[in-house]
Amino acid sequence: MARVLKTGTVYGNYRILSELGSGGLGRVFKAVHLQNQNIVALKVISDRFYRNKRFIGIFHREMMTHSELKHKNIVRWHECMHKEPLCYIATEFIDGWSGSQFIKRNRRRIPPVVALSVIYQILQGLDHLHLRDKVHSDLSAGNFLVERTGRVVLTDFGLSSEINDHKNYLVGTPGYYSPEHINNTGITRGSDTYCVGLLLYELVVGTRAVPASKDRHLVLKEMSNLSPSFFAQNIVCADHAMKSMLIQMLTRALSFFQNKRYPSAERMLYDCSFVLGRFKVRRPRHTVLGFLEQAGMVDSPDSNNKQHGSAVQTITQDERFKAS
Repeated sequence: MARVLKTGTVYGNYRILSELGSGGLGRVFKAVHLQNQNIVALKVISDRFYRNKRFIGIFHREMMTHSELKHKNIVRWHECMHKEPLCYIATEFIDGWSGSQFIKRNRRRIPPVVALSVIYQILQGLDHLHLRDKVHSDLSAGNFLVERTGRVVLTDFGLSSEINDHKNYLVGTPGYYSPEHINNTGITRGSDTYCVGLLLYELVVGTRAVPASKDRHLVLKEMSNLSPSFFAQNIVCADHAMKSMLIQMLTRALSFFQNKRYPSAERMLYDCSFVLGRFKVRRPRHTVLGFLEQAGMVDSPDSNNKQHGSAVQTITQDERFKAS
């Protein structure tokens, strides 16, 4: 029997408050724990999948991987349940926006320092995963969240795996594939950093670097066109130093060949930190928060609130770097 989940429905240990979204495997709800009153994001596996061995395997992989990860830039795991007819994962509720929503709302208006401050936090969470000899495999705009506090977190670890796993079948999200995703040669840390490069390009330019297509030949052709001249043509940035450093980072991150690419999140994090340091960004989270305030996405603090003052000032000083 199909499960009818709507506002007020009790599902396992939780009461449904509202639906947050849906994806390939199921739906995500905002819910409250019946006993401790904690608000969570509840991922519920679709009826058509919770008896499917392959998709239950994905569910268990996400459960095992996520339960081992504890980092400020990774959404916190609370608990999971797989006991028929219940099948869900409960994680920290992030009051904010998915990366897709954040990009769509601010298309072509995200300053490079803000984009890099988002990427810096993504790389911090990814480095935590890489240090455990695992790869995310599905880094896309839909799989990171921007909290109203300026914190950025990674989510959705259903396709996370050991390095060089996922051979001989296509995984991931169209538009966020690496060459290894397309060629089925095994996903590596360098595959993840390629996808981070795609996210950086999309944040700065406002469009995707490669099409959201499952046509392998088309995607591979577009990937081969990603070059310094391509980035120079599409990145609009008044500050020549910033533009030059963005082109260098993107050229390395989006190299078609793994031996020329960032081998891990740690190496890309180093370059990202260097660029932010050159532009006097010391607290990436506060820089993102300052942008959210200026964009009207969150309320601005009182003039006497010194906690976020540096963030707002940083964005004001860097208005000239806006990609528009």
